[in-house]
Amino acid sequence: MNTEAVTVNIGLEESIGGETLYRYQYSSSDIEISQAAKVITADKAFENVTKNIIDTVPGGSLTIYSTIENFG
Repeated sequence: MNTEAVTVNIGLEESIGGETLYRYQYSSSDIEISQAAKVITADKAFENVTKNIIDTVPGGSLTIYSTIENFG
């Protein structure tokens, strides 16, 4: 497991036409485990995305990008 932050350049095969991409990030050190099973909310937005974004991802985390703002 990578324990240090990594800068990533994510390239998309096709343009998403300037939409906003929302980042959902899970890190076991930042999430409080409970029986409530709360949905993780977006912690960052990338506006006017066409074909790529550059982001820094913390070590030991899981990151998902979506055009959907705040599931649930």
